[in-house]
Amino acid sequence: MITKKNNPYRNAFAIFTATTLFLTAGIATVQAQEVKKQPSTSQSYDNEVFVAVEKRAEYPGGMNAFNNDFISKFVTPKGITDSTISTIVQFVVEADGSIYDASVIKDPGHGIGQQVIQILKTMPKWSPAEHKGRKVRSQFTIPIKIQVKIDQEN
Repeated sequence: MITKKNNPYRNAFAIFTATTLFLTAGIATVQAQEVKKQPSTSQSYDNEVFVAVEKRAEYPGGMNAFNNDFISKFVTPKGITDSTISTIVQFVVEADGSIYDASVIKDPGHGIGQQVIQILKTMPKWSPAEHKGRKVRSQFTIPIKIQVKIDQEN
């Protein structure tokens, strides 16, 4: 039977070498991990357009006043055969209350979409939306239905 003689210096050197390798590998792994940035606590809402806000933008006098002002400026185009004109318009109310980027989502034709945009541009400034105590830009979508009297000519 062959017996092996244990050398305490050799064992200590082996343990020291193995420990050093494991520590070096562990440190290299920790250093290689990405450091995650903490999100900034001060948020800037200057260019962001909000869809959901704490306080929505509002037309001066409310939506009834908006409807009355809109209808008073609307001119029924010739050639309309429907008694109800339906359109959907979307726009951004800026932090100063002005209208920006108005577009017609549903255009019934006959130039109504263009007329709706022109009317929106001539209306007074809105009260802007508020989010976390600051006036912000907000997106607004409004369905507009207008009852039209159609003259029956014989």
